[in-house]
Amino acid sequence: MVVVCLIVALTAQSAYAATTAAPRVARPARLTPPPGLKVFAGYADSYHPRTGRWHPSLWRGSPKVVFEGCNYFSSSRCPKRPHRYDAGALRLDNDTPQAMTVAKASVTIGSCTFGPWPGLHVTLPGGKKLILTQTGGKPPCHTTNSRDNFDTSETHGNSSTKCTKNDGKIPVFHATIDGRPLSYRDTGQILNTGGKDPGNRRCGSHSEMHAWTRIGS
Repeated sequence: MVVVCLIVALTAQSAYAATTAAPRVARPARLTPPPGLKVFAGYADSYHPRTGRWHPSLWRGSPKVVFEGCNYFSSSRCPKRPHRYDAGALRLDNDTPQAMTVAKASVTIGSCTFGPWPGLHVTLPGGKKLILTQTGGKPPCHTTNSRDNFDTSETHGNSSTKCTKNDGKIPVFHATIDGRPLSYRDTGQILNTGGKDPGNRRCGSHSEMHAWTRIGS
């Protein structure tokens, strides 16, 4: 009889504990890129065109390209020469048959955040490619050249080692895709030219042009 009572008491105790235990908090689901979306980084440099080409192979006017760069706002805010670029560039490939919306794009390199596409909200049809680059406005936190507002190689400040030493900063591209905020790390440092500033006069004025290279999430 004592054993039965003990079992009943323990069962009741367990049931009470189960009903009064703190509720589990579900972990938020990790946002993953939509299947079929590929993101690439590149660099356009018309100041030092020593490689025979000053921009990546797909550019403004290429088939299936939606271009948001110079003339994105108005012609008055672009460089006087329309092909004057010293800028990082991003390419988003929609390899699905459905349209995607791209909004709120920016790039962070160290403490500097580039946002040369305010109000961006692009519907990217299936099979099309979106290219984002400089728009001719004021740069965010470096260089006094008011034309080059996406000059992502200029994030070293006045560092005395910017010609030879990688500063270790990893650019991160942020965008809202179909309403979901996503981030892509440029671990190859395409946007900030390997963590150096090869185009600087003190560094030899080398071309900073770089072909499209896929970056990860």
